[in-house]
Amino acid sequence: MKTQRQVFWAVVALALIARPGDRLGAAPDPKAPMPPAEMIIGLLWKNMDLQAFTLTGQIRASKNLHPIVLKTNGREMIYEALDSPLQIRVHLDAGGSEVYTRASANQQWKRVTGKAITESVLGSDITYEELGLHFLSWPRIEPVGVDSIKTFKSYAFDAYPEGIASRYAKVRFWITHDHCLMIRADGYNKDDQVIKRVEVNGVAQIKDAWTIKQMMISTMIPGRELSKSRTYIDIHDGSPGVE
Repeated sequence: MKTQRQVFWAVVALALIARPGDRLGAAPDPKAPMPPAEMIIGLLWKNMDLQAFTLTGQIRASKNLHPIVLKTNGREMIYEALDSPLQIRVHLDAGGSEVYTRASANQQWKRVTGKAITESVLGSDITYEELGLHFLSWPRIEPVGVDSIKTFKSYAFDAYPEGIASRYAKVRFWITHDHCLMIRADGYNKDDQVIKRVEVNGVAQIKDAWTIKQMMISTMIPGRELSKSRTYIDIHDGSPGVE
């Protein structure tokens, strides 16, 4: 159970979910019974602790490719671009997650705030806001109903920023029934249209644990089941522990 949780949260570190052929808008059943929202969200945060791992891979966008190293430990993740002067540190917390950047290990971390959180990471479809999973600590989170996502029975929630800086008017996310892990999250604009989604395409085993093999992040055409652009996160190898 623990290694399954570690897999999904190493994956979810880059937040928000989409696959060709999937429904653009899922249809949660609001009448289906579900546990109290506070209990589900509480278990979600409990499952966020990550095993110490060093993963190597790449961020592959339509016009560029960047090799990366991802280090996970507890609720902290550090992304290092190997061909660009960029390191990103994400600290997940129920009271408000934080994202920091720096150009190299010799510099101090600088927190990403305000409009800067909506900036693209390395020219990809990923933004700092999504890396930080800020929506999980937004002041208003409402249960939507029970759904089936990628064949998993899941609980759907809508999160609203309400005064917090965000490019999204709402984020809908799904937590699996069996493991209380986030399996999908969609970012909506003010017209209630999905504009960003992400999906895990596969996982790989490293010794006795599992981790991401590939994830796809799509910028969606509002109101249509089509993506405007896609970014892939590919993990090629990894090992337990971090330096």
